[in-house]
Amino acid sequence: MRSVIAIISTLLLSVTIGHTQEFSSSYWHKGVVDLEGGKTMNGKLKYDLIAESVQLVGGNNLLKSYTVENILAFEIMDAMTHRRRYFFSLPYEDENNYVKKHFFELLTEGNFITLMAREKIVEKVDATQNPYWGNTYNARRLVLEYDYFLIDQYGVVRRVDMRKRELAFYLMKDKREELIAFVDVNRLNIKDREDLIQVIDYYNQIKEVEAAEKENMKTVNSGK
Repeated sequence: MRSVIAIISTLLLSVTIGHTQEFSSSYWHKGVVDLEGGKTMNGKLKYDLIAESVQLVGGNNLLKSYTVENILAFEIMDAMTHRRRYFFSLPYEDENNYVKKHFFELLTEGNFITLMAREKIVEKVDATQNPYWGNTYNARRLVLEYDYFLIDQYGVVRRVDMRKRELAFYLMKDKREELIAFVDVNRLNIKDREDLIQVIDYYNQIKEVEAAEKENMKTVNSGK
């Protein structure tokens, strides 16, 4: 009897954990969609980054669906986080050299590199001990993770390899030492979204200063 109750308890815990997760992609948000051809649509919208689509309910209460191929960009006031978010439809060449449009969320923009992201919901399995019966069970939970991408001055989108710090900085290798020092001094974790934004902003700041110094040198030299 004890083992049966333990099993039921474990199942109930697993179900509870699985149903307490909420994600922005499941909400309807106030937003604006910019379509190919120059048309702009306002209303309540719901996005799906897996299907690469957006559903929109406009003022006439009609539901319309658009794909990444129909959309230039869209923005939302996130009903869950209460943040304004911007998404763009951009071509991306994958590891198989196949170019296809995808939605990317703008995280921070600079004159030299821009940081974009694609969110994904993944299932995590944690070994957890039942406090009542002492048995161990696998607790499944859904979590939000991000893949990060950088856009250079020429509009090329490249995925950031987040496995190691050195790999993540590869696309900014001209300022690698400065970035490592910045991360260490400020105790940043580049796998954290907000910390990575700080790193990208710092890189653009360094490049801006460098570009201004070069421009000043040109002005000085031309005046001689």
